[in-house]
This record gives sequence, C-alpha cells and structure tokens, in this order.
Amino acid sequence: MTTLQRYIDAIMRRAKYSFDEETQSTIAVVEELPVCWGQGLNHEEAREDLASTVEGYILLSIKNGEDLPEFDGVSLKLVTPKKELAHA
Repeated sequence: MTTLQRYIDAIMRRAKYSFDEETQSTIAVVEELPVCWGQGLNHEEAREDLASTVEGYILLSIKNGEDLPEFDGVSLKLVTPKKELAHA
C-alpha cells in the first residue's frame, strides 16, 4: 500500500455518518476537514462520494503547495524538486 493510500484510509477511518431527514440521504463528514463531505442514498454511496472529495482536497492542496494535516500518525509530506541552475 502506498503512502497516499494509507493517508486516504486514515482520513476515511475518521468519517462520521448521519441520515439527513430533509434530503432523505446519508451524509459523510470528516470533522478535521470541514470542506470534505459526501452524500448518497446509503452509507456506501456517501462513503464513495466522500472519498472522491478527499482525493480532490489532497490534489488541490498539493497544487497550491499547502501542508496537509496528519491523521492517525500518517502524513503526506510534499517534497519540491530543486530546480537546476541554467548554465550560461
């Protein structure tokens, strides 16, 4: 299992699920990532939607050079490659 997979799994283990009476759907949230939530007709659909949102959050954070929080001892550290100096 890659570090990325372990990181996503650690996040998904923190997911909390509830049933929303108004929309008649299941909602999945990770409290530490307020921008990440999923919705579906059942637990599994909500989990899949949440996983997709988490992946998008990770990709956007990487693109923006933002630090990602640690989850259950699993972290994802970004390493920026050094640019080579151009020779004149």
